[in-house]
Amino acid sequence: FDQDIDDYEIICVNDGSTDNSYSILKEIAHENANVKIINQENKGLSGARNTGLKHAKGEYVLFVDSDDYIEKNSLLFLYEMAKEKNIDILDFLCFTVDVNNEKKIFNKNNIITTSPILGREYLHLFIQKYKKLPSISAWSHLFKKEFIDSNKLEFIEGIYYEDLPFTLKAYIVAEKVQFVDRSIYYYIHNNSSITKTIFTNKHLNDLSFVIKEVSRLSCSVDFKIPMDSLFSAYRNQIGYMVIKMKWHQIYKQYILHLFNKTSFFLYQKKNKFVYILAKVHFLFFLFYSFLVIIIKKNSNKNK
Repeated sequence: FDQDIDDYEIICVNDGSTDNSYSILKEIAHENANVKIINQENKGLSGARNTGLKHAKGEYVLFVDSDDYIEKNSLLFLYEMAKEKNIDILDFLCFTVDVNNEKKIFNKNNIITTSPILGREYLHLFIQKYKKLPSISAWSHLFKKEFIDSNKLEFIEGIYYEDLPFTLKAYIVAEKVQFVDRSIYYYIHNNSSITKTIFTNKHLNDLSFVIKEVSRLSCSVDFKIPMDSLFSAYRNQIGYMVIKMKWHQIYKQYILHLFNKTSFFLYQKKNKFVYILAKVHFLFFLFYSFLVIIIKKNSNKNK
């Protein structure tokens, strides 16, 4: 709340919560007419966002995760700028907030433009300059609702890393994208979030799926979309599975299949070198992944 505009809606998707979330939401909705509650069986974060999109009636959509918050009196500024320039995707400054309430810029690298540009061009310029992707978190952008609907954009339900395919597709098809140098979103850093939990076969399945999807999207544009962060995440997943002595269960299903049938578009020299060796023989990748995790664990113990 605490916004400088009255005509906006807050859609709260109660995604099968088992605590007192619904009671809290009812109290808030009773005091605020612009709050709408939607109850559903648990579908995960993607399912909650898709449900919110289906019920949203506004011209623009801003995703806010349950633990996070946005800057006071920021919605009017975002709306007026997006409306004036007919923007499909408006990017802005985001911050992480730790347990001590210390704030750090989440997306310090950005492409500054004086007017909106094609999403592909924005993405390409960012990659050229920083050799990585801009923020792909769904909450770090304001989306035009008509743009989402007309391009049939939706989150893939039931998987981890769901932001990446959605945001990449949005950038690729957007006609007008711009970044505004203004603090809007505050992400509460939570070490127990769903993407930081124990590694499982599902994590590997979902990560493999997303890697293939990003590779496919990269082939659909005239520039290479960086996959270094995905490569590192995949390496970490494999490393932990090796520590659990499960490598014999996963190497054919994940390593061989993925490396032989999927192209990794990498920018970091170290990753390129490891990727080449990994394609030559999976044992090198297993050993390398294991070694990285061991080094990280020892490093954390010494801190």
